[in-house]
Amino acid sequence: MTNRKVHIIIFVLTTLWCTAIIAPPMLNVWLGEGNIVSKYLYHFYSPVCHQFDSHSFHLFGYKLSVCARCSSIYFGFLFVVLIHPIIRRNKINSNTKLWVIAAFPMVLDVILDFLNLHSATMFSRFVTGIIFGSAAAFVLIPVLKEAISSIKINFYSYRRSST
Repeated sequence: MTNRKVHIIIFVLTTLWCTAIIAPPMLNVWLGEGNIVSKYLYHFYSPVCHQFDSHSFHLFGYKLSVCARCSSIYFGFLFVVLIHPIIRRNKINSNTKLWVIAAFPMVLDVILDFLNLHSATMFSRFVTGIIFGSAAAFVLIPVLKEAISSIKINFYSYRRSST
């Protein structure tokens, strides 16, 4: 499988994940508040996010499936997945140090808010989430590409050995 095909798989999966984040408000408008699909999507994302209404972006008056910080992380990740082929042509290398550095503003925002030394705002949640999610993409895209490529190799190895 070519690097381009693997990248398209990552892009499609990330787009589906982000689409499911914004789907419940739209479905609540189209199908009525509390429809089964919206309920399922909110429930699906509940293990990865607290989903506090006051910490969430809203669309059509309904909150997204995850809070503002999580939304920003995922959409920041999606944005970098989208532009990654262009950036990679410029030979920008990534490593986990970038991710740790990018996590610092987010962790600081959370800790200072928890200690009542600073009140986290929608803007601070958005900015720190975008920074972290974008950096995460630089670290995880190569890992995901390798993982997807190895799944294909193992699948074909299995098929050949079982015939």
